[in-house]
Amino acid sequence: MNQYHKDIEGLNEISSVNFENIFTMHKDGDYHFYNILKTINFSKDLKDEFYYNYRVRSNVAYTTLSFKFYNTINLWWLIVLLNNINNPVEFVKPGTVLKVLKQQYVSGLLNTIKDQLQ
Repeated sequence: MNQYHKDIEGLNEISSVNFENIFTMHKDGDYHFYNILKTINFSKDLKDEFYYNYRVRSNVAYTTLSFKFYNTINLWWLIVLLNNINNPVEFVKPGTVLKVLKQQYVSGLLNTIKDQLQ
């Protein structure tokens, strides 16, 4: 049976903004694992009013940028997906220009994703 993390008794709670909330979980014996094949795609025609461009000044992790923009390290995945980043473990190089979703649109986007998962 496919369930989300929050629906499985005995698992530690995770923040509602965590990337893991997007994926259903499966169980194999005593172990739970995420079905990471689900994807989220942003429209290539995202209107300028929803984001701004940010030029990175030094090597930095996406979690650090997430904290800078959204006051939580847990929205790193939003920056990665919005910018079509293939390797979120690599630091962002100086001079890179990233699209950053404006903070006032984050909760609406998270609610839209949550509604689509129902």
